[in-house]
Amino acid sequence: MLVKDIEIKVEKKNIKNIHLYVKPPHGEVLVTCPVNCSDERIELFVRSKMGWIKKRREEFNNQIRQTTREYVSGESVFLLGRQYYLKVKDAPQKYCIAIDGEYILYEVRKGATIEQKSAYFTEWYREIFRKELGRLIPKWEKITGLKCNSYKIVNMKSKWGSCISQKREIILNLKLVKRDEICIEYVLLHEMMHFLEHTHNKNFIALLEKYMPNWEIVKDQLNTDLLEHFDE
Repeated sequence: MLVKDIEIKVEKKNIKNIHLYVKPPHGEVLVTCPVNCSDERIELFVRSKMGWIKKRREEFNNQIRQTTREYVSGESVFLLGRQYYLKVKDAPQKYCIAIDGEYILYEVRKGATIEQKSAYFTEWYREIFRKELGRLIPKWEKITGLKCNSYKIVNMKSKWGSCISQKREIILNLKLVKRDEICIEYVLLHEMMHFLEHTHNKNFIALLEKYMPNWEIVKDQLNTDLLEHFDE
């Protein structure tokens, strides 16, 4: 469907109301609506939201992708949904990282390469993520009644998580440690629901809505908060 030169994707579902989404990173417009909803009603609804649609698309276009990390003072880094700024200085012997207000203090060996700085910083990220998961996985096991037997933290280029349902093992993208806690929880829940349903069918969606009614909003937040290079 084309409305005011904007392509609108329409999905008809067994739902009661019309919902509108502008999806990152390029501003794709999606409408979900009841099965019996007419094209005229959909178009009228979209036209009534056109100002909001254009505003969201402009926001996506104006967002600056995070540049390649060099680990120098003044760079911004993200941790658990908060933005910090690096303060980097030479250390006599060993690396050290600490949080001080809005700053992350990073002591590195003099002459260290970007690769060496990155390796230590990545391990620091990984340790923080492990601590978060040590708290969040039991929380969602209790909520859902499901058991996660194990998890892995890896770097993935194109997705936030996956799972091996037969083993009840979850695989999570390390970059999730940069996101808000609710985003991490959404990915955990998503993968745990695959223990019960292998595909994204109606039952899978119903399970998500049961345990996290606002999951679609959180999913959009996960993919919108920071448009960064996945291969950083």
